Amino acid sequence: MRKRGEELILMENITENKNYSDELVDPFEMDFFKEFKKEETPGGNMRFYRKLIGLTQKELASKLETSVQVVSHMENNLRLISRKAAKNLLIFLMFQLHGLSDKR
Repeated sequence: MRKRGEELILMENITENKNYSDELVDPFEMDFFKEFKKEETPGGNMRFYRKLIGLTQKELASKLETSVQVVSHMENNLRLISRKAAKNLLIFLMFQLHGLSDKR
């Protein structure tokens, strides 16, 4: 899997190539999009937002009143996210993203 920085360098190399053509390309068929879609899962989204607000798995587990192992399993799609956990996670993340206190 390529890192984002490597993809930018690759794109720069492509656009600097004198043989570059203006043909249309279906973005859904591009390798980077296919890799992105593989990561788009409930657990992947949970990990993305946890990191976005700067929490460790331990801190999130504490806020959700669960264990680090449960958070890890949910992020790695080894455990389904229950409706209750999804609701608590949504409320918590919305408060965090908007800079409000969730009083927990």
